[in-house]
Amino acid sequence: MAQQQIAPVQPPPRSGIAGIGRPPGALNKINKPKELFEIIKSAVFKNYPSIEDYDPVVELAIIANDKTQAVELRASCHARIIPYVYPTLKSVEISGKVTLEERHEVIDQLLEVMVTDDGDNNGST
Repeated sequence: MAQQQIAPVQPPPRSGIAGIGRPPGALNKINKPKELFEIIKSAVFKNYPSIEDYDPVVELAIIANDKTQAVELRASCHARIIPYVYPTLKSVEISGKVTLEERHEVIDQLLEVMVTDDGDNNGST
């Protein structure tokens, strides 16, 4: 039998025209956020003399309470403000055993409170 010759592995063909890439002078991806930051900073400084006077949460609250804004925008502002106003609630696992007698005691105490609250509207005993 004759030995089979294996063809050399060729790199995949290029998917475009050679020499086409980023145009000269185009910004890298890392420079674009810097540009955006500068634009935002200059817009902020137009309305506020110093950055210490600017509070984005307060600005969101102002937009959220502006009745001339769209409802969707106002709702979005409210949703973004929530973490700064209210604490984030987390799940807590409680383990242990409660006997049937302890459950009945708690239920009895709750029922007693409910009965006394229904019969007494002024809050005194």
